[in-house]
Amino acid sequence: MELLETQDPERKKLIETSDRHKRELEKEVKDMSDKTEKVVKNALIIGGVLAVSYLLVSQLGSGKKKKKVRTKAVATSEAEEEDEPEAP
Repeated sequence: MELLETQDPERKKLIETSDRHKRELEKEVKDMSDKTEKVVKNALIIGGVLAVSYLLVSQLGSGKKKKKVRTKAVATSEAEEEDEPEAP
């Protein structure tokens, strides 16, 4: 192939231009993949933080609700005991 390149200067120029375009395209693809990787990492980090925050808030919030439900259940059982007549 070297022999063909040296015989025709126009062909050599076209091959050099083709190589240059190929390098530029490869560089653009690498830049785009780097940017995409950065965006995906940021999205995963943000999603993880939101998920952990949601779990923490739901755990803290559910602890208070259980106390209220338990208090109502205790009050209901005490009221039922008072309503029942004692056996002679």
